[in-house]
Parts: sequence; C-alpha cells; structure tokens
Amino acid sequence: MLSHWPPCLPTPSCQETGHFTVPTIEALAARCNYRCSNPDCRIPTTIPLRSPDRYANIGEAAHIKGRRAKSARYDPQQDSADRSTASNGIHLCCNCHKLVDTSGTDEFSVEMLLQWKKDAEGVVIQRFYKTHNNPSFDQN
Repeated sequence: MLSHWPPCLPTPSCQETGHFTVPTIEALAARCNYRCSNPDCRIPTTIPLRSPDRYANIGEAAHIKGRRAKSARYDPQQDSADRSTASNGIHLCCNCHKLVDTSGTDEFSVEMLLQWKKDAEGVVIQRFYKTHNNPSFDQN
C-alpha cells in the first residue's frame, strides 16, 4: 500500500477533509509508473527489499492545490470535494513533496505541477507504445 497520511477510505469524510483515498493514492502512483513526477528527479518510488514479498515506498500523493488554508497553493475558490480528487493530486517522492510544499507558491505553481503530472504520465504512455508498437498489438 502506498503512503499518504492519514490514508482515507472512500467515504464522504475524505471529500470533506480533502484527504486522498487509498484508491486515488494508488492511481496517482500507477499513472506515472511509480516514479516521482518531478522532471528533475523521476526516481522510482518503490524499492524491492531482500525479502521477495517486501518493498519500501518513498512515494507520496501531494496536493497540487493545497488542502488547508495555510497550505502551499491553497485555492479558497476550490470546492472541498475537489481537493481529494486525482485531478488535484500528483505523485512525488517524499523529498520532492517536501520541497514543493515548503518552497513557496511562486517557485512551484499550480501550473508547473500540472505540467509535471502531464509530462510524467506522457513518458509512461510514450514508453508503452514504443515498446509495444508492432502490428499485432491492439492499442484500443
């Protein structure tokens, strides 16, 4: 299971508090192939451990627009239910998450984080089709 504290089950309380649900956290990570979405980082956010059934996770679901009034990039016009959706989330390693949330709104804007997310997902799509681009592969 991927980390974001506190994790939230899909309930109305998640929408009220702005916390991501576990399925949302997992979707954000999977959509960028479990890599940090920061283009200057892109490290894998899951690492295999010695035991074959164990791994370490350093990935986190970060809010693009802040969850609380004093959060980085907080938008008071944003509906509270929208704060907990995948469209307001980005998958980052724990270091980049800390960096974007403590450096100030001007350095890491909403637009920049949305572009990072789009580009990270685009890399996954490009690699997939490059690897599977053959006449026998159905892309639909």
